[in-house]
Amino acid sequence: MQTLPIQPGGTVTSVFRRFVFLPLQVEREFLGEGSLCPLSAQRYAGFAYGRLCGASLDSLGPAELHALLDRYAIAWVIAQSPKTIDTLGRFPQTLEPAVTIDDLTVFRVLDPERSRLIEGEGIVHASLDRIEVHAARGRRLVLKYHWLPNLRAVPPLRIEEAPQPGAVVGFIAVYPEGQDEFSIVPG
Repeated sequence: MQTLPIQPGGTVTSVFRRFVFLPLQVEREFLGEGSLCPLSAQRYAGFAYGRLCGASLDSLGPAELHALLDRYAIAWVIAQSPKTIDTLGRFPQTLEPAVTIDDLTVFRVLDPERSRLIEGEGIVHASLDRIEVHAARGRRLVLKYHWLPNLRAVPPLRIEEAPQPGAVVGFIAVYPEGQDEFSIVPG
């Protein structure tokens, strides 16, 4: 993390997290530090300041950590601070260090939950501003992605928030009504 001038030669600065755009470069999803929306309700699901999804890393036991990782289908965790790296190292039955890049340690989640759905069936792929669902089956699909009020389905389908226990923001629920392919996009 660096503090840099907002404009060349300026005195006003902003915090820059160097791997905030990494998901775009490697075409993978990350739940982690470097939120592009630090004032959004979804920020509780971040991984910063010793907390993961609102829970203190220091207070998590193996079962609680595993449940959090499964809830969001997290397969990789990137840690930067030495304290966080040490804390995550306490969970060898759940996480294993895969690679170190400069001061970052990338942990692989052992036996991660792969499904991006809590309810229903389908193949889900997410990119910067689109979630695509193929081979959708079920009366209602609940995707493991945070609800935002401006989301819409293409083609138009009923979409709503699916509240989650203990979460500030729920997940996305879609009623496919026989449609086996659709996208979720900002509206």
